[in-house]
Amino acid sequence: MENNIRVTFQKHDATISKTENISLDIKLSDFRKVVQLLLSFPSESPFVLVLNRTKQELDNYGTLKDADIQDNDKIILYPLPIWNKEKHNFVPPRTEPKPQPLETPTVTISDKQETQQNTTIRIENNTGQC
Repeated sequence: MENNIRVTFQKHDATISKTENISLDIKLSDFRKVVQLLLSFPSESPFVLVLNRTKQELDNYGTLKDADIQDNDKIILYPLPIWNKEKHNFVPPRTEPKPQPLETPTVTISDKQETQQNTTIRIENNTGQC
């Protein structure tokens, strides 16, 4: 696997977007600072970086490789209040359920033989004739 990958950084409103070659060995804490500077986001404003492919927030621990950042990924910078609202509206993609094998019905055959009795009812009128 290559050590450098191409990643696009974008503000949540798509007003600024930049694509750069970066090293997978960069620490996420340093990476956040670089993205903030590249996208001209105010340093005093809290923000979240979100991997667009998975809609997962990137934390400050480990490296880009640890965060599973891949070549041609897009990372979106959200101001924290906007992300808190957005993530509640996010509906994960629908996955189709795996087909289940059809169940074969169970048939039980009994050795018992049931007998039917036929009963004939004869109705006679008052004359004694049928």
